[in-house]
Amino acid sequence: MVEVTLWCSLSAAPGAKCKLDIGAKDIRELFRKLSEKYPAFEPLIDHSIAFAIDGTICRDTQSNRYTIKPNTRLKMTARSFRRYTNLAATLRILRNRCLTLLSPETWDDKNDAFFMAEYKRLMNVKSVLAICLAVREETYHHWQVFSRGADGVCIEFDADKLLEAFDHAAGIRHKIVRYELLQDVRTMNDIDVERLPFMKRWPYGDESEYRAVYVDDKVQKASYDVPITIGSINRITLSPWLAPALVPAVKETFKSLQGCSNLKVYRSTLIDNPQWKKLTGRVAMPIVP
Repeated sequence: MVEVTLWCSLSAAPGAKCKLDIGAKDIRELFRKLSEKYPAFEPLIDHSIAFAIDGTICRDTQSNRYTIKPNTRLKMTARSFRRYTNLAATLRILRNRCLTLLSPETWDDKNDAFFMAEYKRLMNVKSVLAICLAVREETYHHWQVFSRGADGVCIEFDADKLLEAFDHAAGIRHKIVRYELLQDVRTMNDIDVERLPFMKRWPYGDESEYRAVYVDDKVQKASYDVPITIGSINRITLSPWLAPALVPAVKETFKSLQGCSNLKVYRSTLIDNPQWKKLTGRVAMPIVP
């Protein structure tokens, strides 16, 4: 049997549960059985779902078929990554065709920053840099914490293309972050040092983070660029707090950059959505006798 954990929006599919036990020999059989049990998954299987084994997102192709071992624990999530950032950083990404990994020293989560610093010390390396992405749908939490204000931007990447970029970048390791309860951490012993960059406390679990970490054992660096293509970007979403009158100018600026004319750029309607508001027009008032 395979223990399958459905992440993010997948767990909200009609009839779905957060955790499932399913018997399957490989990923294709698992997907087929999921489609049979939960028809809502069927249109997502080929294009919208990624799976992770022990924190590593895997890609199942005709030339690389994944066989499932007994008692495997597997996570399934939407097949896109979101980078919450600001307008200046977005312009740099689009102009330079790269994602920049930076030092964790200034991170707000001091527990996380400490783990990264200890990893650097224990591994006796000169540089440990990182970048964090979200593997879930747009949420108010992400905008407030990571891209608060009118200049916030969310860049949605195709997961397969971004994973390929990470795979081809020297010195990069990348995984889904695991969120652990403090009561469980107290009983942990002989922890693999390679887990440190990919562990966080349970209360941060809403982030649903995927992390890329760069390690250099010889040279101290302040930043490290991972080359990407514009084609790896599915869409760019502007801040829900950006004044509508300013949106056209921002769109025009992005699209004027070389190779960016076909970018999909939208303003988030998370906090002010016309379709949501229309619901009040379909209210059924009680009949007064």
